[in-house]
Amino acid sequence: MSSTTIERLQCRYLVPAEHPAPDDVRVRLDDIVRRYLVEVCSGWLTQFLDPDDPAVWLIRQLNIDLSLDIGNLENDELAEVWGRQLAFSIIQTVATGADSESDDTVRCYRNQAVYAAHFVADLAEGRAWSKWYYRPFDSVSSLSTSAAIRTVMTREPEQIEETLMHLAAQKRLEPVLHSLSEHDASLVYELGFPPGSVESADVIGSSLIERALSVWASAGLELSSKRLATPHNALRLYIAMQQRSATLDASSMRITIDQLLHLAEVVRNISQPAKLVAHLVADELTEALHLLRSAGMMSYLPSLSFLQQVALGDEALIRRVVATVATSVAIGKQGKTDESDGAGLAVETFTTLMGGIFLLMPSFLDLKLQELTEAAP
Repeated sequence: MSSTTIERLQCRYLVPAEHPAPDDVRVRLDDIVRRYLVEVCSGWLTQFLDPDDPAVWLIRQLNIDLSLDIGNLENDELAEVWGRQLAFSIIQTVATGADSESDDTVRCYRNQAVYAAHFVADLAEGRAWSKWYYRPFDSVSSLSTSAAIRTVMTREPEQIEETLMHLAAQKRLEPVLHSLSEHDASLVYELGFPPGSVESADVIGSSLIERALSVWASAGLELSSKRLATPHNALRLYIAMQQRSATLDASSMRITIDQLLHLAEVVRNISQPAKLVAHLVADELTEALHLLRSAGMMSYLPSLSFLQQVALGDEALIRRVVATVATSVAIGKQGKTDESDGAGLAVETFTTLMGGIFLLMPSFLDLKLQELTEAAP
């Protein structure tokens, strides 16, 4: 549904010097502007522009000159002539501006989601409020950067995914995510990708798990307050998976991402991840539960049930899942400080597909390779 908005209209009326009541002319014409002009202009625009076109056009300034015989025309006739002339000027400006990328007086965005993406990206980089074409967002100018981004993105929840996808395609997603607090990132995630039911995991096939594993290393997951299961990482995984295939079911993706991130927390925090894998492979959920209880992670039990339910006894898949989600670790790096670290330790998160080999360390120790080597002839 198309709409036309005139942010500010400045009119200068010229009448003959001998006109007996120039102020009455001003009052009459101002009333026509308030009551009819936008509606008439919009009507003419729909005749020449596709009303279903979602593109957002912004024109910085438009100057028109118009001569009217107000003594012989009724108000609705004056509005018709005036609105038509305004519409023709807009159409001409749009046609000219569309062919000139260097013209800063006209801006066009494919749709509202893309427009919002450009705004939040520039806002995250600290340069939005100097741009005239972001004036429609002035209502959030008094908010913090995080709150402003969240407010703009959640106004139309159905557009959140497209906004994030456009940010990722333009390599501008990370600055936006870094600007969001955990609270605001959580709201964006919850409203953009409503949660499904864990009980519906029986409809999630191993192919979706494999898709999540395929992007795990490249999604750029980061530790926040020593946690991987954050809304920021959930958004990263969701967008990375959608970039691989835009036909994935949103509800199933949400369940998969949440449970895999929770599983990653389990593997990172329990003392014996190799034993956990063995219990899951052997379908010994009670023993796995003991490991969770000893680590104080009973709230993450559904992630283990989810993995067993989806794997359907596939030992190789269980081992591959656990090995993959265990690969995100943090190392010290001078010059980049994690705000969540009270000691001021500089950290950087990176992912390596070789990280899962550490799950095999207990098995190597049990083999007593050193003794075998020493006893060799």
